[in-house]
Amino acid sequence: MLVGGLAYLGRVDESRAGHVVTRFAHLWLVPFVPRGSFFVTPDGRATAIPMNGRSVFAAYARGWGALLLLVCAGLFVYRAFGRFYGQLEIYLNGGAAVTRAQIVETITELAMLAVGAAVGLALLLIARAFRRPTTGRTAELARLASAVAGRAGFPAA
Repeated sequence: MLVGGLAYLGRVDESRAGHVVTRFAHLWLVPFVPRGSFFVTPDGRATAIPMNGRSVFAAYARGWGALLLLVCAGLFVYRAFGRFYGQLEIYLNGGAAVTRAQIVETITELAMLAVGAAVGLALLLIARAFRRPTTGRTAELARLASAVAGRAGFPAA
């Protein structure tokens, strides 16, 4: 089942004044096309702001990082216990059905999958650093919050 549409992703710069999100066209919450950024106050009121690069990066890092981590880690486990374990057992017992080159190829594949999973995890961890605003950004968000005070909430998705 395909689940897609528009969603508010990439929540960054969280403070008492509010936070910033970006509206994305997405598929399974993996962002594809940014449609606009919004500042949201704690009471749910929002105002459009210029496209926020931190929010866009955070959304891509979280969505694509999680996908990369899940796919690479899953394939690593599948290949390690399904293919490599059997190949290694045959090779170590002197079987001619598996060559040294095949073992090296499988180890290389597993190493690449491990690196992919590590990159996915790193993207998720890096995106966490964008949650808190700097001191100057906090003051800017407080000014935005006062400007939003009389406006309506999110535009319809």
